[in-house]
Amino acid sequence: MITGVGGASKSTLLKELGIAITIGKPTLGLSIPKPGKAVLILAEDTAEDAYRSLDAIFQSMNLSDEEIALVHKRLYIFAAAGKDCVIVSNSDSDDDKKPQRLEKLLHFITQLGDVRLIGLDPAIALSRGRELDELAQRDLANAVEKIAITTGAAVLVVSHAAKSVQYQQEVGSHASRGSGA
Repeated sequence: MITGVGGASKSTLLKELGIAITIGKPTLGLSIPKPGKAVLILAEDTAEDAYRSLDAIFQSMNLSDEEIALVHKRLYIFAAAGKDCVIVSNSDSDDDKKPQRLEKLLHFITQLGDVRLIGLDPAIALSRGRELDELAQRDLANAVEKIAITTGAAVLVVSHAAKSVQYQQEVGSHASRGSGA
């Protein structure tokens, strides 16, 4: 889980890791022994925002045209600002589509093959449960675990820190929103 206050570059970090995975280029002191595909669900980005930030990251990483072409081939971005990205719900209604969305996501990722990283940004967009509801947060954690086990990929989830921690001198281990943090 990547957690931080607003504007702390959590989404940029996730995108940079996704790019590094696709081309096998070390980043942040981490080597990438086995490059592959990456899938990023960016619930706060429009397509324009996502690709503009990718271009900036390409420049900061000094990528060649060949590396950029490989990123475009292996990086799958779902820019979903303004769209419903819920894959976990506390609803028991028969018309609840959330479990179907999770299964469709799992099917898509397994069909891609060779996916090494899945990024989910932000966690709050994935669940209808209340942030402070322990059972809702446990359901979200179970869904993330299912994604990791089913796909064999590393799953990174971006979480916003609670606004109240921005002004604290010391921040405890439960600063992320939600009781499951």
